[in-house]
Amino acid sequence: MIKPLHLFWQIPALTISLFVCFAIGGILSGLAETASTSTGPSTQDQAAAMAAAASTAGMLLLSCFLTSLILAFWLYFMQWHGWKAVLTVFLVYFTANSILTQIESLFFNSALKIPSAMIGKIIFSGFIISVLYAPISVGIMQRMRSKYDPIPTTLKLNSKLIKAICWIALLYTVIYFVFGYYVAWQSAAVREFYSGSTDILPFGTHMLKVVQGEPSLIFFQLFRGVIWAGLAILIAESVGAVWWIKALLTGLIFGVMLAGGLLLPNPFMPSAVRWPHLWETSISNFLFGFLAIYLLHRLAWQKNSNLAQTD
Repeated sequence: MIKPLHLFWQIPALTISLFVCFAIGGILSGLAETASTSTGPSTQDQAAAMAAAASTAGMLLLSCFLTSLILAFWLYFMQWHGWKAVLTVFLVYFTANSILTQIESLFFNSALKIPSAMIGKIIFSGFIISVLYAPISVGIMQRMRSKYDPIPTTLKLNSKLIKAICWIALLYTVIYFVFGYYVAWQSAAVREFYSGSTDILPFGTHMLKVVQGEPSLIFFQLFRGVIWAGLAILIAESVGAVWWIKALLTGLIFGVMLAGGLLLPNPFMPSAVRWPHLWETSISNFLFGFLAIYLLHRLAWQKNSNLAQTD
């Protein structure tokens, strides 16, 4: 059993381990070499480049700390052990941090202009980081071995669960557009980056323009919402606690642990665009994660004694 006082050494150990995993992932994927080549300093601005590198390293360390902090509390409440816990951490971390983010990068690549080879390296680097960090984190949190059998999971795909997943996907899409407009889109830099203009329309007119001009964006976010719903179910099922603790943890994982990548400077998104996106995604994903578990609790688990045994 994990002792609360152990968190004082486990969280720093998790932070350092993740930082090292990022370095290994960047080297093995070729991402570190590509970044250094594309942003290499000239003789005139070496000092500025070194300062930027130090700032990036500091932000990466902060991101690793926030990720490790949330992950530690997730594993503290997790009822799964061994390779089941490792696979769960891997799936959540890799899917959210690499797959879901990079398919969105591809969708908006007309504005981001990221080379396809670079996107491949980013995904490969994320895969390496996840493969390394999942067993390391579970080991540090003393979840590799169990002295008792974990509570069995009896989750089945039935009409209630399908209904809940559909509502969660719709919820994600609504939150995506509402927060996208009222947080990120309020920045003139964001509007100019994606549309080439700083003009802003009322929300209703803005959404009508999306429906008429780019309906594929709505279906794309519904698709992503289904994947997010699957991750929410996986997180909630792994946690042995009352529903609101599951909801809080899911919100923190989605909003903090999986939004930390936007802390890092990158050559494809200016800081004036990146920071509004950071606030948008961290707040909206936290709210979405919390409400997703609430919907699962109300629509799929409430009358199932096995799934809601701690609820």
